[in-house]
Amino acid sequence: MDDRVQKALDHANYRVTLHRQREMMKVRLTEELLYASNGGIFTVTSQLCTFVDLLIRQGRSETTLIDDKGNPIQIVDLPAFLDDIVDAYHAATNTYRVGWENLSKSRSVKALTGSV
Repeated sequence: MDDRVQKALDHANYRVTLHRQREMMKVRLTEELLYASNGGIFTVTSQLCTFVDLLIRQGRSETTLIDDKGNPIQIVDLPAFLDDIVDAYHAATNTYRVGWENLSKSRSVKALTGSV
């Protein structure tokens, strides 16, 4: 086979593998951003963190939040809830960043898949 063709195939394989690895990382991030509390499931976002912080700054210690399934969930300790969701957000996004940086440094299919 022509060297140029082989290089093109190798590059295409690399790009497809890189895309798949990035998509798997996004799925993992989405899963890690799920937080369960009082029978409800919440996707932790910066907006949720900011809203809960606003409620605390207004002097509220408990509230009802609507979870991902549309259920009203009573949160009885807003400061503890905020600590938990901020920790979950920080851990998930930091793991995502580290993984993304590792993918960006990988220059072969073997390095992308961890089979180096």
